[in-house]
Amino acid sequence: MNDPTLILFAKQPVAGYAKKRLHTHCTPRCAAEISLVMTKIMVQKSVASWDGPIQLHVSPDDRHPEIERIVQDDQLTSRSQSAGDIGEKMDSALRECLNNGGPAALMGCDIPDVRKEDLRRACTRLREGQNALGPSTDGGFYFIGLQNYQPSLFDDINWSTNTVATSLIQRAFLLGIEFHYILECLSDVDSWNDLIMASSRHQELEKFVKSISEQQHAQHL
Repeated sequence: MNDPTLILFAKQPVAGYAKKRLHTHCTPRCAAEISLVMTKIMVQKSVASWDGPIQLHVSPDDRHPEIERIVQDDQLTSRSQSAGDIGEKMDSALRECLNNGGPAALMGCDIPDVRKEDLRRACTRLREGQNALGPSTDGGFYFIGLQNYQPSLFDDINWSTNTVATSLIQRAFLLGIEFHYILECLSDVDSWNDLIMASSRHQELEKFVKSISEQQHAQHL
């Protein structure tokens, strides 16, 4: 069997586009920089633990100097994400990989707490013919690994709600898909509180929280 392909989903680190929910506490430019740092963290962890091809799929497209630098430095391949909602984007990316032969997984680039050992184990399980799912604490999922393409897997899911993972599992059951390996349930970094929690474990993010907090404190003096 072919080695599993890992698809990483990221956004261009452009001010006003990436990590908009952080704008409540920082500038759009700062939010874009945080997004870029998390993408780098996720790429580094993936390269260190995933035994198979890794692709970086970027929205709206992969033509950005920082993205191009990551791709070159880590010897990845990149793609532009397709049009549509997140379900349509994931469906398109997984369809391309799965129809080319071998299992494939997709993971977001805002889960810095994902453990390398979990990624290694998920890669092994996929190579052994199993499916995998990584649920997130907000009711969604940050990782999905499949053996075969199912064109309707992401149909009828209310994205950006706390029922996403439940709906996906129910949909998978109706299609005869079983998730044999469940990764640790983790928080993705969307809000300011998410960033604070993640920063306690990642020095790359801690500097942003410290700088922003100091600026806010100075403004209130």
